[in-house]
Amino acid sequence: MAILACAKCHCFENAELLNDRLECIGCAGEDWTPLARSSLAKSCADHLKHLYAAYRLRVIRRWSGLDDTQMRLRSAA
Repeated sequence: MAILACAKCHCFENAELLNDRLECIGCAGEDWTPLARSSLAKSCADHLKHLYAAYRLRVIRRWSGLDDTQMRLRSAA
């Protein structure tokens, strides 16, 4: 596992979890996609874990075709 520094904030992260501009999820924002298909659990940056959780939810919503309201109704049931 290679560890690199983010090009913007210089935090250390698994190289597979940086984007094509070598930015971490915190710096890249909503358009972030990892360089490689990798487990998000490989992150070594604890301060980014909540952003990976939000990314997982966005991916699940996209795959399921549900919007936010439908997801809330489904999780409440």
